[in-house]
Amino acid sequence: MKKHNIILLLFFIVYIVSFQKESYAGIQGASIHADTDSVEYPLFNSHDILELSLTFTWKELVFDVGDNRSSHNALLTYFETNGDSVSIPVKLQTRGHFRRSRDNCDFPPIRIMFSEETVTNTLFSGQDKLKLVTHCVDNRKIFTKYLLKEYLAYRIYNLFCVESYKVRLARITYNDSEGKNKQLTRFAFFIEKTGHLASRIGGIELEFSGIAKEATDTELTLLLSVFQYFIGNTDWSIPGLHNIKLISLPGPKYVPVPYDFDFSGLVGTHYAIPDPKIPIESIFQRIYRGPCEELDTILPVLELFKNKKSEIYSLISDFEYLEQKERAKILRYFDKFYKTLNNDNKIKREFILMCKETQYIRK
Repeated sequence: MKKHNIILLLFFIVYIVSFQKESYAGIQGASIHADTDSVEYPLFNSHDILELSLTFTWKELVFDVGDNRSSHNALLTYFETNGDSVSIPVKLQTRGHFRRSRDNCDFPPIRIMFSEETVTNTLFSGQDKLKLVTHCVDNRKIFTKYLLKEYLAYRIYNLFCVESYKVRLARITYNDSEGKNKQLTRFAFFIEKTGHLASRIGGIELEFSGIAKEATDTELTLLLSVFQYFIGNTDWSIPGLHNIKLISLPGPKYVPVPYDFDFSGLVGTHYAIPDPKIPIESIFQRIYRGPCEELDTILPVLELFKNKKSEIYSLISDFEYLEQKERAKILRYFDKFYKTLNNDNKIKREFILMCKETQYIRK
């Protein structure tokens, strides 16, 4: 290794260690919870579907998709198990990139912001802002299928590790406070706040990019990478923090957490195309994007996927909100993955040889 490369490497190591110490020194106490059960938020304590409504000025919100977006007053109403309704004043803001554009979606993803005094002793206790994944296009059922499949992607990853985003499915009735648009009821789902995820696993979120896959926790990085291969997703990058959040744990230990799976083969959106630099022609083709490891290192992760097969298939088969033919389609796609796992030559080709051949073109 050249002298200047060694110096750069040493500088990086010193920087990371210093950052780790400073970060934890600044948040000792209430911000870090080593016990992952020490903080509970009722919203994510169940997988039961939520029935709720959002009332807002339709035109002001759905057309507010530029770079300088505003916050819009709204009323969120949900029903408790005894049938009583609970209404909470909230603020809404459009979010996202691809799906925020009206060229792609006529209903944008939303961020819901709460005030502490209005959520105390409610289902949304402890929440200050939440991402809401919405249906994209009002009058095309295929977008409902996309949403439900993406929700399932999060649920599948939950089966493998606690270092994953919790999600909660909802059926939301959208009301125009001006009465100019018809009432609309569609599926959506909430995503756990990154800060809550980090606290739940005893860490803090890192917001700078440039950390290589090799610097992150080996076991969880391999798990994430095989999972992305499993669902047919190439739209992610650890160094670029593209559809990845990075959590720093004591040790130091750097944990990558995936999100946003709408470009995966599992979800199968019609608008998704692979990055031209990646040697596949369709999102339904799988390619393992590393890190490249020896066979003995990756085999335990593949074995874990074998062990989780029945849970994954049950999750899909029992998901009543998705049509039976769509569930069967997902399982056929997963069957191809497990066919690979039952063939030693295919394992070596997909996870070892192809990884080495393509490692210089990956993000």
